[in-house]
Amino acid sequence: MKLKELSKRKKIIGVSLIVAAVLAVGGGSVYAYNNYQEQQRIEAEQAAKEAEEKRFAEKEAAISAELNILKRLVMALYTDDTESFIKDDLIMGDFVAVEADLEFFEETYAEDADITGVQREVQAEVEDSYASAVVMFEITELYNSLYSDGQLAVPDEATITALVSMEEKLSVIREKKPAFAEQYLSKMSEAEAAINQMRDAVNAVYQIYNKDLANMTEGVTREQYAVALDAVNVVQNEALKAELQGYLSVVDKALTETDEVQKMQEETKSSASNSGSSSSGSSSSSGGSSASSGSSSSSKSNSGSSSSSGGSSDSSGGNSSGSSNSGSSSSENNSGGSSESTRIPLDYEYIGNPDGAGDVYGGGGEGSLY
Repeated sequence: MKLKELSKRKKIIGVSLIVAAVLAVGGGSVYAYNNYQEQQRIEAEQAAKEAEEKRFAEKEAAISAELNILKRLVMALYTDDTESFIKDDLIMGDFVAVEADLEFFEETYAEDADITGVQREVQAEVEDSYASAVVMFEITELYNSLYSDGQLAVPDEATITALVSMEEKLSVIREKKPAFAEQYLSKMSEAEAAINQMRDAVNAVYQIYNKDLANMTEGVTREQYAVALDAVNVVQNEALKAELQGYLSVVDKALTETDEVQKMQEETKSSASNSGSSSSGSSSSSGGSSASSGSSSSSKSNSGSSSSSGGSSDSSGGNSSGSSNSGSSSSENNSGGSSESTRIPLDYEYIGNPDGAGDVYGGGGEGSLY
């Protein structure tokens, strides 16, 4: 009996041990599995994070590289890193290429969340440098248009428009590019002064020269001619200068001929005056001679007959008076005739260029400000 109970207990204990062992083994396996899964998840997340960081770093480097390229392209428009002046040999094509690259970058990364704030700032700086270079280039082009043929252009509508546009653009760029702005403000002032000189010269010439008649205007003096000549001599446009000098040569010729005519008239008047004075002197001399002759006759008569002497004296006196009147009349008539024959009428005719063909200004014709 006791043996059977002992055997039964042993069986129960054995089964219990087996069950416990089985449960222990099973529980350990579940824990190990769960632990493995968690480890796998952590490793996957870590790998994904590292991959994302790597991708972001690579993209950031790529964006930075593109920005550096854009920056170099923009900097190539300037003379140095200070960005104070742009290069002198730039053409519009240089700006077209850079602008295309800037637009492509903006379209590519406009809504990209990966681009950093720092990179956005760099992009803004590059675009601002480019915009400034464009304005500076436009200013240089406007200034160069004033000297399209190597000399300052005449002051027409295109010239005035260019100067106004230059002034507007310089006011925009002055704070960002002060050295450049000051340089071109000085150049613009010099050009304006030269253009004003041209205007003064044109006005001075057309005050003394009638282009429609191709002749000098009335009442011109040598002083007016000298003022116009001085104004023309400082004109910087050679074509306009030559044209105005041609008009002045007509005025000079007219003034010279007018001066010669006046001189001849004065000489003629002087000659007539001298001739009249000479005739008057000759008449007085003749009268004195007659009186002397009468005195002599009277003296002779006294030695002979007193009555005869008186008659001879009256006769001589009568002849003397007649001779004096005749001489005076003849001399005055000759003098008057000489004065009329030497008068030269002031009616000159000059062959000029009435239709203004080939003129720089056109003499107030179509397309001219004057």
